[in-house]
Amino acid sequence: MLMASGSRGGVFAAYDTARRLLWPLVLSQLTFNVLLAAVLGPFLALTLRAAVALSGEPALADFDIAWFLLSPLGFVALLAVASLALALGVLNLGFMMSVALNDRMWGTHRFLDAVGTVLPRLGRLSAFAALLLLRVLALSLPFLLLAGWIYATRLTAFDINYYLSQRPPEFVTAVLLIGAVLALMALVLLRKLSGWALALPLVLFSGIGARASFAASRARMRGRRLRLVWAVLLWAALSAILVGVPFAVMGWISETAAGWAGDDLGALVRVLLICVALWSILSLVVGAWSSGALAVLLMAQADWPGDTRLAARPAPGWLAPALIVAAGVAVVVAGLGLMAADARGPADRVEVIAHRGAAGARPE
Repeated sequence: MLMASGSRGGVFAAYDTARRLLWPLVLSQLTFNVLLAAVLGPFLALTLRAAVALSGEPALADFDIAWFLLSPLGFVALLAVASLALALGVLNLGFMMSVALNDRMWGTHRFLDAVGTVLPRLGRLSAFAALLLLRVLALSLPFLLLAGWIYATRLTAFDINYYLSQRPPEFVTAVLLIGAVLALMALVLLRKLSGWALALPLVLFSGIGARASFAASRARMRGRRLRLVWAVLLWAALSAILVGVPFAVMGWISETAAGWAGDDLGALVRVLLICVALWSILSLVVGAWSSGALAVLLMAQADWPGDTRLAARPAPGWLAPALIVAAGVAVVVAGLGLMAADARGPADRVEVIAHRGAAGARPE
């Protein structure tokens, strides 16, 4: 078993397995990114347009947008975004788990075979994502409401810029209280999520129903949660390093190239475009490697569940063309959604009003 050598060895072994399976994992991550952009891009644009329309103003400041997200309509929109992102994230992790399981059981790791394994279980997977979201919301909502109440009662007497610039005692007190509430929420979520860590592989590969998977996962994780928590923390630290190092290198390259381009605007644009393209590719590969390592880690913790009936059958011939068509439709829908959001945008004339919110004195 992968985790038998301890949390540290298990995490490094998971990263090594994910490195070996990198190409199908990259395809899964790319699919996830395309679907996420296609679904959330237009939705977020329309949500911001709705906030502007409901405000009656030609434009909104960051503070106004934050208030909109705290309103009932804004909260529903935020909840919808979180639901879509979680559902797509669960789907991506499921694809990666299927890639790893097929490789372990049958020696094949084609992305299309993994998709063919997961698609028949899409309904069960969607039910699991919905139940997971509801459980996380039920746990988080009391803490979020308490944090919102602290903010509303202690940090709304003056403009937010005053609190940020002057940091009066009530601001420091509110920040400490909200931080304590959110830290407690994180501990509660960590305890619960560590018990549910095996629910997804059990739903996908052991035939357990979405509702029953949470109890089954808790039973299997009894006495093993702390080891998993340490393993996930190590995984998160390695993921941060994998993201941070390329980001720092690309930042240095961008600054150096910008200095080399000098006053040549055309050369500067070309250099920046190349840097953005390289960063996008690096981000995709690192994200796939990191997410794949997490998928392998969870599958190993679940003792690699799988029914021999899941034999790696070749993906049907129609699957690849169907995925290409679906990706094209997603891109078109995203473009149409963004165009519709832009067409419904506010007038271009915007009146700029200065204020003294960030000044040394309190706002008038």
